[in-house]
Amino acid sequence: MAVSGAAVGCSAIIGPAFGAVVASNYSINWVFLIIAATMISSAVLAFVFLPSGNLKKVKEESSHSEKMLSLLKNPMLAASYLGAFSLMFAQGALAYLLPFR
Repeated sequence: MAVSGAAVGCSAIIGPAFGAVVASNYSINWVFLIIAATMISSAVLAFVFLPSGNLKKVKEESSHSEKMLSLLKNPMLAASYLGAFSLMFAQGALAYLLPFR
C-alpha cells in the first residue's frame, strides 16, 4: 500500500506540471497522445514481463455483499473507507464547483 500511495502521490505532483509544460509548448492533443502511448507501452511491458499466475477457482462460501458488510464492521477499515470516500467527494465537488466561483 505504501508503494501504491507513493506512486499516486508522485503522479499527482508530476502529472499537472507535465501537462502544463507539454500543453503550453505544443498542444493539449500532445498531452493525451503521450499519456496514451505511455499506457499502451506499460500494458505491453506488463504483459511481457509479469508472470501469468495460475488462478485457482475458490468456492465462494458467502455472497459478495456479506463479505463487504463484514469488512465494514471493522472500525479501522470503516474509518479508512470513509476517509477515502470523503476525500474523493471533496475533490469532485471542488472540481465541479470551483469554476463557478
